[in-house]
Amino acid sequence: MRLVTLLLPEAYLEGLDELVRMGLYQSRSAAIRFAVMDLLKRELWRQGGLLPENTVESRGNHQPYREKTNIKKSTRRTKARKRRARR
Repeated sequence: MRLVTLLLPEAYLEGLDELVRMGLYQSRSAAIRFAVMDLLKRELWRQGGLLPENTVESRGNHQPYREKTNIKKSTRRTKARKRRARR
């Protein structure tokens, strides 16, 4: 990957930070990469039917980041509730 510097309005940065806090993306950079990938898919790559090699989508892994710890905590809580309900 190459480093790219860009200027964004404060509202965009706040939105990116909220997506990271929600656990949808691991970092601002990850969220921006997915946004750029979606733009390119929609505007460029689908028209030509080509996906460049070595992109996230061409490797088949294009799901947003999800914190695994939240899933585990939720599962533990659900199992505990079921155990209590059986008593």
